[in-house]
Amino acid sequence: MEQTYTAKLKYLRVTPLKARRIAKLIRNKKANEALEILRFQPQAVCEPFAKLLNSSINNFQNKNESASPDEVNALQITQILVDEGPTMKRLKMRAKGRADRIFKKSSHISLTLTAKNIKGDNK
Repeated sequence: MEQTYTAKLKYLRVTPLKARRIAKLIRNKKANEALEILRFQPQAVCEPFAKLLNSSINNFQNKNESASPDEVNALQITQILVDEGPTMKRLKMRAKGRADRIFKKSSHISLTLTAKNIKGDNK
């Protein structure tokens, strides 16, 4: 039987386009493999993704206190969603009394890990 463990990150000050590019790299990978991929990527958004993935792994370990390291290594990212959060609107003053609008976008990220064959399952 499969069990899922979810972690969410809201209001991350990164555009969804940049966040989706990193989400695409780690989708359907094992958790440890995804952490290694994130560790060597140059993008700044990789750090919040790694924290979110570690949070989801910790959710698994808190609910399964007797989990072996093999079970932790078997965790797989089954779903990672990057949604658009609220956009902050700012003004940048320009010459001759004009102003340009600046849009500062944010993202909501939801990551789901799946654990297969946990001890205590009936199947």
